[in-house]
Amino acid sequence: MHRFSTAITALFCSLMLLNVQAAKPLWLFDPQTSTSITVAKGRSDQIIYTIYNQSSKPKILSMKRIAGISQTAPCRLPAKGSCTLTVNVNGSALQGNVIGGPLLCQQGIGRIFYAFV
Repeated sequence: MHRFSTAITALFCSLMLLNVQAAKPLWLFDPQTSTSITVAKGRSDQIIYTIYNQSSKPKILSMKRIAGISQTAPCRLPAKGSCTLTVNVNGSALQGNVIGGPLLCQQGIGRIFYAFV
């Protein structure tokens, strides 16, 4: 009985440690320009973010398509490094107001997107 109790305690401790580890975000987003902008039809603007990789593995991030908003290039994040994400906003191609930040997807993962504001 003591051995079973010790095994259960060890299992719960391990699960708690996994839960604590999972709470750390993979990426941190730091806007370098204003993220609340108004872009008139026929005009364009850019929003720039620095993205920090908290993981020990490199990542390549691509933005989910939003009408009128495009990523200039994939964001290549080295392990524990950073990259610059530049987003172009084309006022003529926007379809109404856009609320919130872009959604980024790690290439090779599929359709799992990460949102930031």
